[in-house]
Amino acid sequence: MYHSLKKHAITAFSLLFCLISAASCGEKEAVIKPEKEKLKPRPKLAEYAPTDEIKNASLSSGLIQIGNDVFRNGGYYTVGQLMKELEGKYELQGGIDIDGVLVGDEEKVGIYLPVDVQISDEGIPAYDIALYYSNMKAEDGEKTPVKDAIVYKISYDVFDYDVFDEIWHPGAIKAFPAEIEFSEIADVYEKNGLKKVDSESLFIDCSESHEYNVYTENNNYAGKNKSAASAMICGSEKNLYGVYPIFYYEFAYEEDSKKVLSFQWDDVFSTFYDYDEKVGTAF
Repeated sequence: MYHSLKKHAITAFSLLFCLISAASCGEKEAVIKPEKEKLKPRPKLAEYAPTDEIKNASLSSGLIQIGNDVFRNGGYYTVGQLMKELEGKYELQGGIDIDGVLVGDEEKVGIYLPVDVQISDEGIPAYDIALYYSNMKAEDGEKTPVKDAIVYKISYDVFDYDVFDEIWHPGAIKAFPAEIEFSEIADVYEKNGLKKVDSESLFIDCSESHEYNVYTENNNYAGKNKSAASAMICGSEKNLYGVYPIFYYEFAYEEDSKKVLSFQWDDVFSTFYDYDEKVGTAF
């Protein structure tokens, strides 16, 4: 049964390039973060490098490296589990009430700051980590303890451009700038078991057969003369919802020069639960 996912990837990439360009992009929806307390002085450390884990990871792993730490997207942690892993390394800035409850499929975000991280002249940390959590299968009115809610996305917010390129996706490909040649895009996807289709749609079956209707190129990208090579892939393991998550990736590039701009895992076409036999999207 085919059905399209609810959001569109253009939004995510237009927001990304609002961040890195001087052009005004107008009003945009953003997560409202809790007010942060005055930060303690911290050492200026920014010696980040891709780990062997991220170098050897496949796109189906859902891994992302932020700074020196590797996390896994796709619904593989509860809030309680991840908070224990972060203890001593990251400081919670608010947004997570571990003794609280979520009602229905309510979604929330908690913000963490690394304890040892580069600080800008204005006292702003180079990045923070956002944990997005929910119980996406909860019925209306059903209550889920926050500690048992599932973290479906671990993302980053970057305040200092010096570390903006210290974020890696599987294969140790930088988020931005991607530092990869246009001709290598096909190699990356095909190394992960994907094959190109000449279609404006992508469909995938992760229920049993893991059939990939793979990756495609499209020009529905937020910017003049910019295009993208997009892919969907099934997760390598079942997550805490008991399903294989579906991950959506895009290489963005300049149409004329074929210069690769970014490589991004995106949750707008990704899904972590409750899919039928096939999931797809059209551009």
